[in-house]
Amino acid sequence: MPETHIIAILSPAKGKSHRLKELLGKMCKDVHEKEDYTLRYIATEQIDGDNPDDADIVMIETYKDKASADKHTTEPHFKEIFATLDKEGILGKAPWLAKTQSKHGFDLDHKLI
Repeated sequence: MPETHIIAILSPAKGKSHRLKELLGKMCKDVHEKEDYTLRYIATEQIDGDNPDDADIVMIETYKDKASADKHTTEPHFKEIFATLDKEGILGKAPWLAKTQSKHGFDLDHKLI
């Protein structure tokens, strides 16, 4: 099965950006240590928005396959972070999510898909 990518956009509630970044830093560490099926898991911060203090966080994730991407959402550390996000009102709106598979282009090895 082909690799599966997830692009997720997390929008912090006003004044909650620092806490969101703190939690995502921990999440990145947990995914790195506990999910050998995750190939890439990167939290990026939008740099061209209207309010840099409450910038969206864009997650770029790559999994071995669709089953691995689905498994990620069942992990205890995933459930824990989303429970905390909800409990502390950290997100200003529901996350935007796209689950995709590569069709064209190139990656780090510069081989065209």
